[in-house]
Amino acid sequence: MSMMELLSQMRERARAKKQRKGSLPWFCIILSDKCVEPEKPCAECRVYEEHKEEIEKEMIIKIEAVPKLTVEDGVEKVVMGENNQPVWDRERALITTKGGNYRRIVTLTDELAAEVLKGHRYFNAVEKNGKLHITGRVSARF
Repeated sequence: MSMMELLSQMRERARAKKQRKGSLPWFCIILSDKCVEPEKPCAECRVYEEHKEEIEKEMIIKIEAVPKLTVEDGVEKVVMGENNQPVWDRERALITTKGGNYRRIVTLTDELAAEVLKGHRYFNAVEKNGKLHITGRVSARF
């Protein structure tokens, strides 16, 4: 039984017993505040519906290094370092989902770059308003 189902059952029991007069001051675990629609079951509340849509958009991404590029005579070239190996860009990275349907070159924030330097490559992320937001680190491989 999910937390939402449990809260809905508790609310229905309290209504049946008529423990209180007027609306019940239920606590919403999504908002961490008072329930905004106490007359509806949790699973039908607009807050839950919006939260559910956000969760469905969430994805696991993998961050991969990309070579540093320079432009010479209008042509992009890979910067080569010692032993004729490419120099990896510390500010940009390629992100991809397991299915490969989401592939973008992104600029890393300082916090994300620090996590990547620690060896972390897999993160939970959600796309909002055309921007990718990292929501946490995960232990995954693909």
